[in-house]
Amino acid sequence: MAEPLIETVRRPRSTSSLIIPHFGSEQRSLCPSPSPNTRRALLKLYHERVDSVYKVLHWPTVVSLINANHGNPVESASSLSIRALESAIHFMSLCTITDGESVNMDLGIRADMIQLHRSAVEGMLARSTLLHDPDLNILQAFLIYLIALRTCFNGAFTWTLVAIAVRVATALGLGEESEQDFSALDLQVRRLLFFGIGILDTHAALDRGTVPILPSKAFRTPPLCVDDHDIVPTTVPTTTSFAFTEMSHTALIYDAMICSRKLHEVSCREQSEQSRWAEMLEIVAIFERSVQALMFRTRVSEDPLHRLTRMSAQRILVSMRLILRRPPHRQPRLVDPIDEFDVLAAATEVLEQHLQPTPSDLQPWAWKNWVQWHALAVVLAELSVRPTGPLSDRGFLVASESFRRYALLVADSHTGMLWKPIAKLMRRVRQIRIGHGLDSVPQVTRDIPILPKDFIDNARQLNSSHCEDFDTGDFTMWNLENDIPSFVSYNTGQQQAEYYPYDPQLEVDNVLDNPNFPSGSPPFVWDTFIQDVNFPSQ
Repeated sequence: MAEPLIETVRRPRSTSSLIIPHFGSEQRSLCPSPSPNTRRALLKLYHERVDSVYKVLHWPTVVSLINANHGNPVESASSLSIRALESAIHFMSLCTITDGESVNMDLGIRADMIQLHRSAVEGMLARSTLLHDPDLNILQAFLIYLIALRTCFNGAFTWTLVAIAVRVATALGLGEESEQDFSALDLQVRRLLFFGIGILDTHAALDRGTVPILPSKAFRTPPLCVDDHDIVPTTVPTTTSFAFTEMSHTALIYDAMICSRKLHEVSCREQSEQSRWAEMLEIVAIFERSVQALMFRTRVSEDPLHRLTRMSAQRILVSMRLILRRPPHRQPRLVDPIDEFDVLAAATEVLEQHLQPTPSDLQPWAWKNWVQWHALAVVLAELSVRPTGPLSDRGFLVASESFRRYALLVADSHTGMLWKPIAKLMRRVRQIRIGHGLDSVPQVTRDIPILPKDFIDNARQLNSSHCEDFDTGDFTMWNLENDIPSFVSYNTGQQQAEYYPYDPQLEVDNVLDNPNFPSGSPPFVWDTFIQDVNFPSQ
C-alpha cells in the first residue's frame, strides 16, 4: 500500500501549490475566462504601460506564443506555462489602470477584476511545474505576477517570493549563457528575464530595508538596448543602439540597480575610509554620466515616454546620492561623509517630486510611483538633528504629508517592522519641535510652488488630529501626541524631559523615542533608525 504513496512523493504532480497555499478549488471555479476583446485590450494595456518602462519580455515572441496557444489549445506543461504568462499579463494590466478607466473600457469593477485575475494566475502557477521542472515561460509568468502583487498590494509577499524567482533563474542557467549556445533572440529573451528579476529583487529589498539577493557580478551582460523588431531570427544586431529605444527606460533601471549593489558591496570591504569613500563616489559618478547621456539624447523631445524617462532619471539620480550617504540597510560601519551635499534638501526634494500630481500625458505610467519611505525616513532623521530653520520647516511640512499618504501603503504595514521605526522618528521630531517652541506644522513663509493649498491644509489637519487616520490596528504608535514614552513627564502643562547619560547598551527603542537623547551626528541617528528596522525592539 505504501508504494503508490512513495511514487507520489518522488514524482509530484505539482509542487508549486506550496507557495500559494491559500488557493483552493473553490477559488479556481471563479477564475475568469476573458473574451477575445478583453484579452486584446489587456495585452494592449500591458504593452503600452508596462513593457515600455519595465521590459521583461520580447513582446513579438510573447504575442506569437499566446496566439498560437489559442489557435491550437492542448493540455501540456508548455501550454499551461503560456496560459499562465498571458494570465499574469492580464493581472498586471489591471494594476495599471484606474477605477474609471476600467469601467470606461468595459472591463468591469477594477477591484473585482484584479481579484479574479489574481486567482486565475495563482491557479495556473499552483498547477505548474515551476518549482521542480520550470521553463522560461512559467518563470516569466511568475515574475510578472510578483510585479503585479507589488504594484497592487504593496505586501511582503513579493519580498518573500522573489527568492524563488532567483532560485528558478539559477536552475535555468540565466545569467550564465554562452553566446555560442544560443541565438541572438534567445539570448535577449533570457537576459530580459534575468535582469527583470534583478530589478524586482532591488525594489523588493528596498521595500523592506534589506540587501538584494543577487550581487552585482551576477549581471554580466545586459540585454541589447534595441527595439524588439531589431531582434528577429533573421536579423541579428551586433551592438546596442545609442538612440532612444523601447529599452531605454529599462536600461536606466539596470544601471541604477547595479550602482546600488556596488555601493553596498564596496561599503563592506576592509579598506581605508578615504579609499572606500572615493570608490563609492566614483560609482555614483559613473551612474550620473549615464543619466546625463540619456537626458541629452532626449533633451528636445516632448514625447511622453521621453519626458517620463528624463523625469525618472533625475529622480533616481537624487535618490542614488541619498543612498550613498544614507544607505537603506545596515552597514558594517557608519557612513559619515565630509562634503557639501545637503542631505535634508535632497531628501525633501525627492518627497516633493513624488507628491506632485502626475501630468495627464504621463498618467499611463502613474502606477509606478512607489512609496518613498527611504526619503521620508532620511528627512525625519535629519530633522531630529536640524529641527529649526526655513529648510527644516519645509522638510517637516513635506514629511508630514508624505507620512499621511504612505502610512497605509508601506510593504509591511501588517507587522510594523519598517513603519514602526518611521513612526518613532516622526514622534521624536514632533517632540523636538515642540521643545523648541515650534508649531506642530510650520508656517512656511516663502512660496513652495509645487505644493497646492490643500497639501498644506492636509498636513495641518494631520497633526491637529493626532494621526488618528493611521490607526491600522498594527500597533499603538499612530497617536504621536499622546503616546509619550515613560521617561517624559509633565509639570504644569510644560514638558519636562529627563536627560539620560550616554549608555551604549540603552535600547534602540528608547534612543528613537527620547527627543533629548544625545544624537551625535545625522549618520548616527540614521544608523540607529536602520538598526531598529533590522532588530526591532519588542
